[in-house]
This record gives sequence, C-alpha cells and structure tokens, in this order.
Amino acid sequence: MSTIESEDLVVAPWVGPTCCKNCYSFVVLSFNYDMIDKISSALTEAHSKGSHRWKLILLRANNLEKLVRMMRRTENVALDFIIIALDTTKVFVLEWAKQVLLQVHPDLRRRRVILVNGSGLPVYSMAIEAEELLSLQDDFNLDMVSANVFNNEDATYLAQRLLKYFEVSVGAATGIPNLNI
Repeated sequence: MSTIESEDLVVAPWVGPTCCKNCYSFVVLSFNYDMIDKISSALTEAHSKGSHRWKLILLRANNLEKLVRMMRRTENVALDFIIIALDTTKVFVLEWAKQVLLQVHPDLRRRRVILVNGSGLPVYSMAIEAEELLSLQDDFNLDMVSANVFNNEDATYLAQRLLKYFEVSVGAATGIPNLNI
C-alpha cells in the first residue's frame, strides 16, 4: 500500500491490493450518522439493482484517520472512492471537511473524492455561507453534488449519480480511467 506520511498526519492511501480484483471500496464520511446511513443504504440498493460488473465494499466512518490506521493493520482494503457528506445545518462542518481533506492523498483527492451537500438545503437556509463552501470546493479542486438524502427518491438518485461518476472516473466500462474528472 502506498502512503505518504508526515510526522503527525496520517494520509489515506490511494493504491491497495483490492483495486485490481474488480472490487472497489467506497468510504462515506460525515459528521452526521444518519446521513452516513442514508447514503450507504442508497448506494447498496443502487449497486444491487444495477448491472455493475464490480463488487462494492462500503465503509462508514466519521474519522478518516482511525479508518486508515485500521486498514493499515489489516492491509486487505484500499480506499478507491471517498464521499464526504456535508451537513450544512452545522456551523463547524467546513473545518471538519478541511481536516478530512488534508488527510487524503493528493492524487486520490483530485480524482476520487466528491463532496455531497446531503441536507439539500437552499443557500439561504444553510448554517454556513455559500461563499465558504464554494471556496472549499475550489481550493481542493473537488466536485460537489447536492441532494436531500433524507428523502428516499433523492438519496437513490444521488447514489446512481455517484456510482456513474465513479465508473467514469475509473473507466469501468472502457478500461481507461478518465483523469479529467
């Protein structure tokens, strides 16, 4: 497993032993446990209903550092795709997201990390300013998707979009990864 380590920072690895076995691992990170459960169940349902030729490993966490340390001990699973679900009803969610993003390998962050505005709130109802959210997105060069994950139809549609985004990113249909995403 390739990793970059700093003295006091654990960085999530990009390449691991499962990436060549047609088995991909998704990590759903959020400060809100209900949001993690809704996105995870929607991803599982969308993957089982779809005609995907790869297996899905779904990990749920709110602390990426502990997850990476556990994965280093087992060395059986790598991080292929990270979904950071933001609960925009909380004021401190952007600081938490910045700390999580700093723990991700730069190549993994650029190609296989996506932000999800899981509360689906309009701009005027968020506890954070839209400008700060957009600057976070621009600073880390990430894509962002908005959906109300507490609505089952929106959560299912979000899961389908995330699976399609991932398949295009890794080139599941063509075998050639798209580096421009």
